[in-house]
Amino acid sequence: MYEYVNYRDLLISNSEDEYISYSQLLKTYEWKNFRDIIINRDNNQCQVCFKNGSIKYGKFYIRKPTEEEKDLSLARYSMLTNGDDEFKPKYSVITGVRDENPIILHVHHKHYFIDTLPWDYDINDLITVCHQCHQNIHQASIIPVYTNKLKSEIVKLTPCERCFGTGFLNQFYYYENGICFNCNGNKYIEYC
Repeated sequence: MYEYVNYRDLLISNSEDEYISYSQLLKTYEWKNFRDIIINRDNNQCQVCFKNGSIKYGKFYIRKPTEEEKDLSLARYSMLTNGDDEFKPKYSVITGVRDENPIILHVHHKHYFIDTLPWDYDINDLITVCHQCHQNIHQASIIPVYTNKLKSEIVKLTPCERCFGTGFLNQFYYYENGICFNCNGNKYIEYC
């Protein structure tokens, strides 16, 4: 997991002519806060397949236990008596299970504006999706990129062939949060 930085500090640490990559922008508190607003609005759930997102806990993800896992935990929940019929629990009931195949939620921009920060969009321009649905969206359709917020002119950009323009590789979620190695999270070949 990486450390978040303030956008202002990112600007200060880079020289005037140094390019700030999309992946660097996604490591700012400004993006994290905006992303959290969108995911909370969408109830921590993919708005395409309706799967709940896994919860990040330290360096790994957890999920809610299945009914079978709850029953197994309750079966292990043995009681010890201290002689006066008062019971003390030996094991606690599980509330989360390490998720080996986590559902990682992304915030998908329905369109992009050139030279616009990822968090400088209307809240309705974004949607919460899981990685698989995000990849499907980018494979099935071209996400429009406009020159300005008036949407007067579309720019033709080539999506990264490795991540299909999502900027992420889910199978590498554990390293740098899965940012695509090929495009460095920039989504388009022209920005690599």
